[in-house]
Amino acid sequence: MPNAQPPHNSAKPKTLVNAFTDTWNDARLRRAQRTKAAAERRAKRRKPQPWILRKLAVAVVLALLGWLQYVYVGRLCVPMIRRDAGTRGTFGQGVAYLIVYEVLWIIALWCYIKIITVPPGFAKDYIKKSPVPQDIQQPRATSPETFIASTQRTSSDTARLPLRPTATHPPPSSQSDRPDLPRTIGSTSSLNSSRSRGPIEFPENNPIARPFGRASTTAFGSVKNPSPTGKKEPSEAEAAPGFIKVHASRVPISNGALATNGANGSTKPPDPAVRPSWEAAPPSGEAETWADNLPPSRRPNHPVLTPFRRYCYKCELVKPYRSHHCSTCAQDVLGFDHHCLWVGQCVGARNRKFFINFLVWAVLLCAFTLATLLVANASRAYAGDLDGEMIAIIAIAGFFTMFTGALLSSHVWMLTVNLTTIEHMWLQTLQRRDTVSLSMKYSIWNLVGKGRQRHQWNQEWGNLSTEGNIWWRGSTRANWEATMGKSWLWWILPIGRSQSDGLSYPVNPRFSPEGRWRRRSEWPVELR
Repeated sequence: MPNAQPPHNSAKPKTLVNAFTDTWNDARLRRAQRTKAAAERRAKRRKPQPWILRKLAVAVVLALLGWLQYVYVGRLCVPMIRRDAGTRGTFGQGVAYLIVYEVLWIIALWCYIKIITVPPGFAKDYIKKSPVPQDIQQPRATSPETFIASTQRTSSDTARLPLRPTATHPPPSSQSDRPDLPRTIGSTSSLNSSRSRGPIEFPENNPIARPFGRASTTAFGSVKNPSPTGKKEPSEAEAAPGFIKVHASRVPISNGALATNGANGSTKPPDPAVRPSWEAAPPSGEAETWADNLPPSRRPNHPVLTPFRRYCYKCELVKPYRSHHCSTCAQDVLGFDHHCLWVGQCVGARNRKFFINFLVWAVLLCAFTLATLLVANASRAYAGDLDGEMIAIIAIAGFFTMFTGALLSSHVWMLTVNLTTIEHMWLQTLQRRDTVSLSMKYSIWNLVGKGRQRHQWNQEWGNLSTEGNIWWRGSTRANWEATMGKSWLWWILPIGRSQSDGLSYPVNPRFSPEGRWRRRSEWPVELR
């Protein structure tokens, strides 16, 4: 009797590529989970991290500086000066190396001691605790029909144009013919625009609430209850001054994300078998003009400088301008730039100048050490007479030359436009959103169209990093001197102090006193 055939396995064998992909995806998932858990822990933290954890890196840096002093002076320069046998240079080289190195090392150590001993300034030392201030009245937009949560710069002409009329979506004949917004399934009357769950909240890390303004073009809020009086009230698009009215031809009414079930206001999710209208394919004959029918964006209208927007719920106080809460220190830091692991504290308004001074001299010290040790050991490489500690110092100096050099260049640029690290991160987010918006409008090859659109934005709103920067002072030199001081000695040595106390900053006159970004036509005449 012939042997029975083994059952055929219909599943395809797992290849090496598939196994690697699965492992990679699992690792990314675990990393995302750890990042989310860490963010949640930081959000709940009310006490600073233990002192030993915050200052551990300071001890490491001081130990590295001490070891560098021993290796460079004791094992390189001193044998040259004593003219020992087998030295790596002449007497003159040893003296020159020692003098230049000691100058760089002493000033770098001076700068480091300055940055670790001068605090950045804390809001609690100047601002008393207070209850949550009352928010000013804002145009409330809590539905996809009226809320275009975007602060993208669009030309005024484009923003005022309605969507292109089509056979299936004719334009309304008058303002009274516009459908009442917002509506949901099962609703036959307009909804009360004044009885939503409250204004849109902008968390501390939400770029929408930042001075630069622009954000994504899709957001959803709460479902509003019908008016108890039955009286039709103006929609948000009509009631909010300056709010762009959006044509209702693209409004997802029939397939909305939320639906009201009768008069009790309960909600139910949409039928999963029905695709939401905003995910549906373009109607026939409109595929080529679909990008032209995207909802227009409204102007930036967030009063980011009001006390309500600057209130810290952890410290229970109204933060001064440009102050932010540091989860590591558990305090509101004046002029917060970032929390630096290597200095054991935050870099802020009072010590940012000394941080720049330290970066300058750290780059010079590391570069000089790297270059001279490479020259001194190059002739001994073939002879096998290499010093292990010198090789280790070469590797460390090379790493810190690149690291501190990149850090210095980025901070110098941020100083010239008067931005902090956290503000620069928001700026990058907004620039990426501009890029995505242009990619939706233009093809990847239409560089001319993208350039013209950016130019049109800049003509109407101003450049994002300068004229559209709420802390821009009008010139590169003024921005630089605001932090580094007016004396060139202050720029290179850890002396003097910053021009700002961290409690008040002049606001770009292109913004309103509440922090709203205005069009060029609304700027002061001398700045247009």
